[in-house]
Amino acid sequence: MSDNKGGISMLTLDQRLAALESAVSTTATAHTNAIASIITAICNLPETDVSQLEKDLTELKSLPTQGVEPTLYGNLIDLFISRIEHARK
Repeated sequence: MSDNKGGISMLTLDQRLAALESAVSTTATAHTNAIASIITAICNLPETDVSQLEKDLTELKSLPTQGVEPTLYGNLIDLFISRIEHARK
């Protein structure tokens, strides 16, 4: 993106925003994938009440969320629930 002489200060505003967007997106994707993997692992433990986990996640969809895009939030919860359904197979 830039040379070592100017560092990030030599980037244009658009380049800085693109770098920030990429960093945030990468972090969010890594977190989402990690949570999905953890859900799958938890569902495979014999002592896990999978139905309760699914119920709890479903209830999260109805909680008020401030400053969050509701459709995206719901889609993420649905993704986690789908991991439970996948683990049951």
